[in-house]
Amino acid sequence: VNRIMKMSYDELYQLVGLGATVISQNTLGTAVTQLGYEYHDRRHTGHINFNYTGWYPAIELTADFNDHELLLDGKGKPFSIDAGARIYIPWNFSRGGWNRGLIPYVEGNWCNDGIFNFTYGARWYSVLERSKRQLSPRLGFGLEVDGRTLWDAQGTRDLSYIYTYGYLPGFTKDQSLKLTAGFQKQWQATGDGERFAAPSYALSNLAKMPRGYSQMPLTDYAKFTADYGIFIYLGDVTWPWLYYLSRMQIVPFADFAINRGAVYSVKERENQSFIDRLIHGKTEFDAIIPGAQNPRYLYSYGADVLVSGHFFRIGSEISIGVRYARTGEGRNTWQVIFGHNMK
Repeated sequence: VNRIMKMSYDELYQLVGLGATVISQNTLGTAVTQLGYEYHDRRHTGHINFNYTGWYPAIELTADFNDHELLLDGKGKPFSIDAGARIYIPWNFSRGGWNRGLIPYVEGNWCNDGIFNFTYGARWYSVLERSKRQLSPRLGFGLEVDGRTLWDAQGTRDLSYIYTYGYLPGFTKDQSLKLTAGFQKQWQATGDGERFAAPSYALSNLAKMPRGYSQMPLTDYAKFTADYGIFIYLGDVTWPWLYYLSRMQIVPFADFAINRGAVYSVKERENQSFIDRLIHGKTEFDAIIPGAQNPRYLYSYGADVLVSGHFFRIGSEISIGVRYARTGEGRNTWQVIFGHNMK
């Protein structure tokens, strides 16, 4: 899970694929190392993540191997290597039953096909302290402002992103409603200062697609979501030495988005090589048609169902479940979701 999103009570679990992960931390919990293997898109991939919060600023290092095909300067290289470094300061201003904080960050990402970019931003959050029974806070809000910049011989490519989320009380004290809104825009500046609404190729997104959709370039994009968290107490469901289940979480959701920057043919969207390039934002892209005259409306709805507990006598609580999403085009998707709470 994105560590900044988790610290700011925004996203507590993530999608997972077929593979395995090893997680290790020191006694104080200030150093966490994750090693992962995943099989996706007919390729074997490896992932490394190290996070140290023992001093300010905190440091996060990542590396991904063979996660996508090489696109630009990839001749003679057997597989892709992506490396990243993030520095952030998790300032904490919590008091009086409210969790508050400000997290500015800057990160750089490099790939051996010649791509290098900077991402920077800050997130503020203020949420009411939640009990162990509560899936998410009953009241609060957060705001994030980000940017991403890439330089090359053709000019400068920029991406701006603003995102806000909030929590409202549900029908019972263990339930809450989460609402979010996000806006993303990207453009290109040439050497003579001329700016275009769409870049010659799209930067990888900071905004997320509606659940159930694959990634695509988002040059002028707005997204709104609603999630309703329902807590179900399971009692003492246990099998000694194997598992102890404490609760079930059911989260119905609905997403709606408008992408005004691009039009794609069905053939292009179904081409796996094309999709792989779009996911990493590194494809030459001639099909972008900027302007509000070409909006594309995307929406989906569904539910997440998770069970939380302790497995194999591991001290950290683990949540695992499934996500069902149905898109506006009538496509049904099922995905596995996972989360953990390491302390």
